[in-house]
Amino acid sequence: MNSLWAAVITGFFAVSGALGGVLITQRQATRLAELDRQEGRRSELRSALVDLSIAGARYLDLYETIAPAYAQMSVKDFLEFAGTDSGQEFRRLRDDLSRSITQVRFLSADPGLQGAVAELLGLLDGTTETVNGKLLNRDEPIVERVVFARDYLRRTRAALHQVETAAVPLVQTSIEVGQSK
Repeated sequence: MNSLWAAVITGFFAVSGALGGVLITQRQATRLAELDRQEGRRSELRSALVDLSIAGARYLDLYETIAPAYAQMSVKDFLEFAGTDSGQEFRRLRDDLSRSITQVRFLSADPGLQGAVAELLGLLDGTTETVNGKLLNRDEPIVERVVFARDYLRRTRAALHQVETAAVPLVQTSIEVGQSK
């Protein structure tokens, strides 16, 4: 009878140990899967932020180049400009920037990054009415119109930099072995 109880107790502990091992393995697998999902999300956000940064810099560089020309254009010239290679490139860069901003807004819930993106978006949304309208307004001296556009570009570059600064802690990854965020 003692050997029967010894066999039952041994069997119980063996099954308990096996089930405990399975439970630990499943928890570890779940934890690793969650870490993989988080890193995948950070990777998507990193990619969207790189796209936003590059598109923003290119858009603002081109805008800075063409703003003085806008100030000298008639409305007819301005409308014709849209059909030129430079006009189409300008529109493509603006579309790339808008797409990148949308991606970042959807990928991050961080309030700091969301606020910085909202500020940038606010500046960009006012471009057509405010900045282009001012540049084409012949009632003001050309110098004032160009200075206004340059101030807008300075503020927009600062807002783009603020997005990049807010994003750094969210997307940093450790490259040292054994360390992760």
